[in-house]
Amino acid sequence: MPIFWLILVISGMIIIIYPQIIAYMIGGLLLFFGMNILLAKYLFSQKGNSGENYVKFWNYKIYKD
Repeated sequence: MPIFWLILVISGMIIIIYPQIIAYMIGGLLLFFGMNILLAKYLFSQKGNSGENYVKFWNYKIYKD
C-alpha cells in the first residue's frame, strides 16, 4: 500500500486546484441514479402489466394495495 498515499495526495491537489470536479462528479452520480430509475420504471411497467392487481416475478405474485 505505499502507492495509496500518493494517490490521495494527487487527488487532493486536483480537487484543490479544480473544485468544480466535485460538482461534476455529484451531478454525474445524480444523473446516473435518475437514468437508472427511469429505466427500471420503463422496464417494470412494460413487463406483463395487463391491468391485474398483482405483479408476477418468477413463481411469486406480489399483490398491489
